[in-house]
Amino acid sequence: IATKGKYHPLVRPALLASLFGYPLGGISAFIDMGRYWNFYNMFLPSQMNLNSVMLEVGLCVTAYVVVLMIEFSPVILEKFKGYALKKKLDKLLFIFIALGVLLPTMHQSSLGSLLIAMGYKVDALWQSSYLMPLFAILSAMAMGFSIVIFEASMVAVGFRRHSETHLLKGLGKVVQALLAVFLILRFGDLVMRDAISGAFNGSFKANMFLLETLLFIIPLVILSSNKYRNKGSYLFIAGFTMLCAGALYRFNAFLISWTPNASDSVIYFPSSQELLVSIGIIAMEVLGYILLVKLLPVLPKEEHA
Repeated sequence: IATKGKYHPLVRPALLASLFGYPLGGISAFIDMGRYWNFYNMFLPSQMNLNSVMLEVGLCVTAYVVVLMIEFSPVILEKFKGYALKKKLDKLLFIFIALGVLLPTMHQSSLGSLLIAMGYKVDALWQSSYLMPLFAILSAMAMGFSIVIFEASMVAVGFRRHSETHLLKGLGKVVQALLAVFLILRFGDLVMRDAISGAFNGSFKANMFLLETLLFIIPLVILSSNKYRNKGSYLFIAGFTMLCAGALYRFNAFLISWTPNASDSVIYFPSSQELLVSIGIIAMEVLGYILLVKLLPVLPKEEHA
């Protein structure tokens, strides 16, 4: 109750970032998987593969995008003076907020389950027979709060607004707790499975694991210090390194650690064309975010910052 409305200035920018990130990510996934023109089959009961983890991911992500659009619609209604409709929507918005919390946990945990389904083809450093869904959820939640810190820091500099450090340091505490739980469980799991020695054998996979771990530790150290957590520049560094750590964790788990056959040491790496497409999609997201922030009442008024 004491914090009711405290973080409201961060809500709309966070929704906008998600509203760009998920649809563009989904579109890139459709294109990357091939035969994207057949994507509608995913919604046809007669064509559904109910044993597929990716079916659940696809349906949840699609539903989540719709929920995000509804959650963000008050911003558009406010811009075009649709106050009557906005007032009615506000009464139902709690339902969509609840769905917005539920759906990401479903598809993120399914991505973790996908690694379990890959079995021995995933290196032991990124494999666990029961904790992968939890690891996916915890890392995704930490990244979610971190992207808000990163986005708010960039907006404050880019648009020359007052710093929101007094709000962001509260999110930093949440990221700190999530990171601590994630690392304790992850390394505890590695020790229990006697797989921790694989991190020190000098291989490329081992070095990537150590780099990933370092990126997780940096924000944890920063956010564990009151001195650093109260400074906007250090909060930005913590948020940015956490995003890099989470991205590298997924990159390592699904690409670097992947071995098609037990005797095959070939490692897939995106081609230059694939990398350029990914960079282009990110550039589109940044451009769209800047345009909508300038056109719609997304950012709070300066007196609230």
